[in-house]
Amino acid sequence: MIGKNTLLILGAGASMDYGFPSGKRLIQDIINLLHGNFYHFSTSQKKIYVALALQRYYQNKLETANVLGYYFEKVEKFINALLHASPASIDDFIDKNREEGFDIIGKICIVLCISSYEKTGEPFFIQGEETSPGHHYYTDQEEGIHRHWEIKEGWYGHLWEKIYEGNDTSENLNKFTFITFNYDRSLEYFLYTCFINMMGKSPQEAAKLLNENVVIYHVYGQIGYLNWQDQGSVKNDYMRMPIEPVIRRLKDMDIAPGSRLLIGRETIGGIEGYLDLILSLANEIKTYTQAAEADTASISGRAASEEVVFFLGFGYHPQNLEWLQKVMVNSTTNIKIVTGTTYGLGSEQARSVAINLRKVWPFTSIAYMDERYTGHKIRQFFSNVYDIM
Repeated sequence: MIGKNTLLILGAGASMDYGFPSGKRLIQDIINLLHGNFYHFSTSQKKIYVALALQRYYQNKLETANVLGYYFEKVEKFINALLHASPASIDDFIDKNREEGFDIIGKICIVLCISSYEKTGEPFFIQGEETSPGHHYYTDQEEGIHRHWEIKEGWYGHLWEKIYEGNDTSENLNKFTFITFNYDRSLEYFLYTCFINMMGKSPQEAAKLLNENVVIYHVYGQIGYLNWQDQGSVKNDYMRMPIEPVIRRLKDMDIAPGSRLLIGRETIGGIEGYLDLILSLANEIKTYTQAAEADTASISGRAASEEVVFFLGFGYHPQNLEWLQKVMVNSTTNIKIVTGTTYGLGSEQARSVAINLRKVWPFTSIAYMDERYTGHKIRQFFSNVYDIM
């Protein structure tokens, strides 16, 4: 049984147990999407795809658009700027760079990259490993396929154990509030699949339980809402974006980077729906400025009732702390302790984190966030430092 109302604030590190990228890795993925080998298509084909989506965006917004070659040059300008910008995050890059169209290109790339890690049916609980001779699972009868399954020690599993302990899972669920700075929906998908496969709930029952009891606020938006979620008008399955049909059509028509093609005058049979899908998802992504201007009354009200705050896999970026300071302004009365992971930080960085958090919660205990605990990842932090109670 969960005894205290608990707020979990999640950074990129919170999804890394399950293969999702850190903030720096996401920049790297976007660079390799447009300038390398991320996705199995040529860089030219991927740039044309993004250029087509950008052209479609302006056609939908202005009812007119330039030729494809113009937008291809925009995409090339975007990737060349990103290569030399050295941003702390892709959010910083698209928020601060005011070149027209860069924000849309960046959001399209975020959707493509993050969705590539969302895989329907892939278990969160186990992972495949190579089986070497001498291992207790090794056998010559495997006909050359020497792989076995090992249990992942991710922190979602620990959270799930806390939720299903006791008789009232809905009450336990309702004790948690999540504020995430991530675009992925791995936590929502994980809880949904666990209720179906562990608790024997039907998909409809699992959806009802989660919709009624779980609050997950995505500060910078997300790549759509899962089909079973009540909120959100833009739905998107937990899977990689289907860009293959568009690429295939481009190859069939032999479209080159400098093409003078205009969507609306020359229709590329049937791809408009795919482009509109990715644009609808890109529109769900927020820059820092957009996040700061969003209505946060509901999450601010919910946060005011919390007693314990955990920062998990969080980078403590100043602008994110500034956002939290505004949202948590009425939360200082009930909160007894603020703690969280500082994995990989140096001693001076850890001290700075504690100082900055006191600006958000000046009268609350900021605990276990000094250099003694910078070697603990999330699961280790719960086991060895401070646990959910």
